[in-house]
Amino acid sequence: MSDLLREGVHVVAIHTDLVILDAPHDDYFCIVDALTDHGPDPVLKEGAAAALVDAGLLRATAGATIPLDRLLPAPMRDWHDLPPAGPVRITAIDVARFVAALIWSRTHFGRHRLPGLMKLLAGQGDRVTAPCLNELSAAVRKFQTMMMWLPVRPLCLFHSFLLLRFLRLSHLSADWIIGVQLYPFQAHCWLACGDIVVGDDAHRLGAYRPILVHSGFAR
Repeated sequence: MSDLLREGVHVVAIHTDLVILDAPHDDYFCIVDALTDHGPDPVLKEGAAAALVDAGLLRATAGATIPLDRLLPAPMRDWHDLPPAGPVRITAIDVARFVAALIWSRTHFGRHRLPGLMKLLAGQGDRVTAPCLNELSAAVRKFQTMMMWLPVRPLCLFHSFLLLRFLRLSHLSADWIIGVQLYPFQAHCWLACGDIVVGDDAHRLGAYRPILVHSGFAR
């Protein structure tokens, strides 16, 4: 996270507009026409920077404008689907992991906002290295099958949080990503391993710009 941003604040540019996620307060904001639209290196306009400082989202700076690359996360990626899984057999261990993940996720999800959830995920022990995609695909197939046993389908934030916990219990992992789009505004949460979408469909994500990426892998 850039040292210009307050802790827990994330931003992403969509054309000349700027979307802000204030994670500690579960709030999104948008500043229209916040960025210069000329030159290879757009900057945050003085008025937009002042508005962010006044809102307590950006630390005060001496300069009138701020280079955009000081604030933004990694560039948008082209997403691809996991390779299809072959037939899978759900074992008693898989069921135990799913139930344990569900209980753990339900227990913690209602008690913490986004920064607290990320700390929980980071505190689950050593992060794994990138897994074999075939193993990841098989685990996701098992998870999706067991999700059909639930009476309701959860929204994307909890669904991805639950899937990530299940993967961790299966000695796998993924990045936890929140993306946004404008006009109309929408936010969506999903998992990925590099540019491979985990537990979602790549074609659904093309309109979203990642605003927050929580890595699940050892560096």
